[in-house]
Amino acid sequence: MARANVSSEVATDVGSHLAVFDAALPDLKTIRDVLEHYEDGYGLGKGNLQQPGVKTWERTMNAALSEEWTVVPSYAGGDRMRPVLTVAGRYVLDLTAAVGASEQLLFSLWRRARHL
Repeated sequence: MARANVSSEVATDVGSHLAVFDAALPDLKTIRDVLEHYEDGYGLGKGNLQQPGVKTWERTMNAALSEEWTVVPSYAGGDRMRPVLTVAGRYVLDLTAAVGASEQLLFSLWRRARHL
């Protein structure tokens, strides 16, 4: 959406800022999807990533998959100043890094928008 209805120059510039954000938080989309659909999908073992290739309406509850896809809040290296969320034991979101990346993206887009 940030690149819609703007010149190709602006779209390219905005795209570069979004790429930096995405690189800083590579698992963000997956974690967001899991959290958004936890109650109706992943908590039941019926999420897209739990049963890939199976149509949504054909998925059945799977307790083992549900257990594998837990969401665990903790701290990076035990540092209480760096909260993290770990999903399925492999997708990690460093919330401190997320705040920093979000602030940088917002500032970059605001600075770019001022020059339109």
